[in-house]
Amino acid sequence: MKITAVLLHYWKERSNNFRKIIEDMETCTRPPDRIIVFDQSEKEYERIGDEIVIRSDKHFGCRARHIVALLEPSDYYLFADDDLVVDQQCIELFEKYAHPDQVIGLFGKNADGSIVFSRDIDRPTKVDFIIGRIHFTSPKCIVNSLNCRIENKLMKQMLYGDDVILGMSNKSIVLPRGKGYIEELSTSGVGAVERPLHKQKRAEIANKLIINKLKICPK
Repeated sequence: MKITAVLLHYWKERSNNFRKIIEDMETCTRPPDRIIVFDQSEKEYERIGDEIVIRSDKHFGCRARHIVALLEPSDYYLFADDDLVVDQQCIELFEKYAHPDQVIGLFGKNADGSIVFSRDIDRPTKVDFIIGRIHFTSPKCIVNSLNCRIENKLMKQMLYGDDVILGMSNKSIVLPRGKGYIEELSTSGVGAVERPLHKQKRAEIANKLIINKLKICPK
């Protein structure tokens, strides 16, 4: 099974996080077979090891990650934000539960607004969508979400919700873990979470799909 990790570099303030992110991934009990960094920062990314770096002078936000992933044929893809580090067994856990028809992660949300955290459950738990700070999925699920976005003219909104569409157009599962499943790194005062309308925009996209009962993106 080939697993490719995809990281996005667009905040120059978080550049120093990448050495720890990549070195920790490479020493996991099950390291990724390939690491891709999609660089869209005004400060050009400096290669750390053997990772593949794809440079863009245009800022596409997080919506680029799923499309960039498909440039490297793989069985599964791991997506992680640049303000966290996975623990040593995290990728091994994802591989254990891997399935071509589902998205898996450590945080999820339901139509009723409830949030499911990996640390609070003792078995795999179905949710409406995975919160995309870290998620693991197949090419098939990515293609499903891209088809949904194109057919329903949602492409321009994906600055705020590519993970919402990915999860809601596929089966989504949160996996159980202990409290050490990730290590938080500094956001350096930047990022989508620092934007006052970020959560509102994401909620609007999710609510639109929920109201339509996923008729536009049937699972």
